[in-house]
Amino acid sequence: MTKNLLKNNSGMTLMEIMIVVLIIGGSATLFFSKVRNTNSEIKEAVRQFGVLTRDLHSRAKLTNSTFRLVIDMGEGGEASRKSHKYWVESASGSRIATKGSLTSPFKKDKKGKEEKTSDFTPDARFGKKAKKLPGSIFFEDVEVKQLGEPISSGIVYIHFRPEGFVDEAAIHLKYDDKLRWTVSIHPLTGRSFINTEYVALDEFDEN
Repeated sequence: MTKNLLKNNSGMTLMEIMIVVLIIGGSATLFFSKVRNTNSEIKEAVRQFGVLTRDLHSRAKLTNSTFRLVIDMGEGGEASRKSHKYWVESASGSRIATKGSLTSPFKKDKKGKEEKTSDFTPDARFGKKAKKLPGSIFFEDVEVKQLGEPISSGIVYIHFRPEGFVDEAAIHLKYDDKLRWTVSIHPLTGRSFINTEYVALDEFDEN
């Protein structure tokens, strides 16, 4: 009789019900923890770009140098998303960015190293190695005003000059085809504006 009292109408014991509840609760905790970690990763990646652009704008004026933020999206497409990376290069004095110097096709020499196309060199003050985006975050595309259209493959350069001018640009970040962020850079102040959605560069011009 005691055994029958420990069962519900479906025939499950109280112990079995408790185990199921614990499993469901544990799974839910892991799921929400993963979501929180993902959001934190995205926010940190976006925050780093905001801090970096302000720093480049200030250093360019202080050191009379031209810095350029280099964003490498590889050959484009889903297969290259995990290899997206960025770094900073610099050159002395003021350098005028022409349309031809704002992008570079994804090219490597016979040894697999990227071909040198200018006198800009990697600046170790911003890290000795290229930085990769965390987790499943990738560059959806990058817009630079002078180019007129979004770039989603190859290398894109955003210049910061000692006169205080910056290439007007919008960097679009995406997570797992779900979450999208936009980091836009003001051409006069170097200040970054962050939006939690995809905002095209021409939409900023209209505001």
